[in-house]
Amino acid sequence: MVPGFRKRNGLPPASYTIVTDFVLHPRWIRSGVDKYYVATDDLKPALTQRGVPAGNIRTTGIPLRSMFEEPADPAVLRARYGIHPSRRVVCVMAGAYGVLNQVGRLGEALLAFDDMEVVFICGKNTPLRQQIEALLGGHPRVHVFGYVQAIQEIMAFSSCLITKAGGITLAEAIAMSLPVIVFRPLPGQEKENARYLAGKGAVEIVYRPEELAERIRGSLLDHGRLERSKEAIRALHRPCAADAVVRDIWNDIRPPAEETRPHG
Repeated sequence: MVPGFRKRNGLPPASYTIVTDFVLHPRWIRSGVDKYYVATDDLKPALTQRGVPAGNIRTTGIPLRSMFEEPADPAVLRARYGIHPSRRVVCVMAGAYGVLNQVGRLGEALLAFDDMEVVFICGKNTPLRQQIEALLGGHPRVHVFGYVQAIQEIMAFSSCLITKAGGITLAEAIAMSLPVIVFRPLPGQEKENARYLAGKGAVEIVYRPEELAERIRGSLLDHGRLERSKEAIRALHRPCAADAVVRDIWNDIRPPAEETRPHG
């Protein structure tokens, strides 16, 4: 909208685009954008091939809220949320799926292992939360939440995250060094995000609930595999992305310093 408005009215404001995916989709490309900020260096060739000058691309990472960069004490947070002090915790972004049939099958498959606790995050989908509570809420190793503002607190004590492959959620998990399993990614940008990160060794992709439970257990019990996954996640993390974007924009738009003129 901004480049189009500027073109029609001849106004000078600069226009910037922050790509919040790990792969490029044509919808991100617009004529008149002065600069693009991307998650990884791998996105630069994709942009230049579509005519964006290399000098107009900066690799900053995906900007996140500052709390994802702050240290946390998992033991304190487990106590706060009523989580067992030593069991592994699988966090399911249930609101991302919104279908009780899928979420219920996920929960039943995960609860087959008696050393796991399962946290369901339902977001603002109140009917789904009520349905999960009715189906699984009585289980002592199940915790059901609605919208959680401080989601980084739950990520801090989780052993694994099950989610869709939205760019922001994946970037948040990467910032928290949290292993991710993407369950049934949707065709399009989400699936491409998942494939890119899976190629880097940072996420796994699963399509069946039964396979999901076994994959999680294998990933968490195989310490070598778990450490390789975390190393891949750490390699992708670019801290303080929001600060990097703001500093770069400010360097572009700040007024030139006034010349110092000699007195007398």
